[in-house]
Amino acid sequence: MKDSIVILCDVRYFPKHTFYLAEEVAKSFHKPLCLLSLASDVKDVKAVEAIHLEWKQQNVQPFLTLCTLNPLSALSTILSDMEAAMLFVPLIKNAHSYHIMPLLRACRGLRIPYIFTKEENPPSSLKRWLVPVSFLPEEKEKGVIASSFARFHGSSVDLLLANDYGTRAVRNAEAIQGLLSKFSVPYQTIKGQKDSFAIQQEAVKRASQGEADGVLLTASREYGVDDLIFGPPERKMIITSRVPLLFLNPRSDLYILCG
Repeated sequence: MKDSIVILCDVRYFPKHTFYLAEEVAKSFHKPLCLLSLASDVKDVKAVEAIHLEWKQQNVQPFLTLCTLNPLSALSTILSDMEAAMLFVPLIKNAHSYHIMPLLRACRGLRIPYIFTKEENPPSSLKRWLVPVSFLPEEKEKGVIASSFARFHGSSVDLLLANDYGTRAVRNAEAIQGLLSKFSVPYQTIKGQKDSFAIQQEAVKRASQGEADGVLLTASREYGVDDLIFGPPERKMIITSRVPLLFLNPRSDLYILCG
């Protein structure tokens, strides 16, 4: 299961749209696909493994499965032990809401990219990426992932530059442009309407209106008091988005998706 593309699965339903998307990404990057489920006790493990077996029998394309006896809070450790390359987190609407915050908390320790998808939305091809660029230094890491999707998945890249007075966002965009140019990746740079504090939200809105298949975002560095009470900005973006959202935690030199 080393270097696999992982889908975190709730076995109460098969994540059909997310599976299709993750399968296409796994093929493009020449990596195995693995469905991961967490169990609460030994009896639950056997039930989950039976469902995994049923899913394998119903699908033509082969894939790996893993059921582990661990809580959601251990997700980062599990994926680290697996040496996973990327995580897909499918969401299904339950009543009037999504249970997002426990998943976001579990993902805060991840050292790999993770993508939130919604099962009620049609499958995305992830062939058009919108990459908002703010003044934060970790924004440069987006260039590694964007160039990887362009080179291996055939994706196009649009940079959405924050409308700031300073030059830090511009310098970050130039760093990403330099990396894209190094790999001969075509791109275009668009000047956003919002500043660095709201450019990611603008990108999600634009993509949801049809400008992109997915948005490449950075997660919050820390959760403040308001974030703990009302949820961090990424929670609202996930709720309102109609396209998959790929998040990078603000860590340096950790996002090497492909060699």
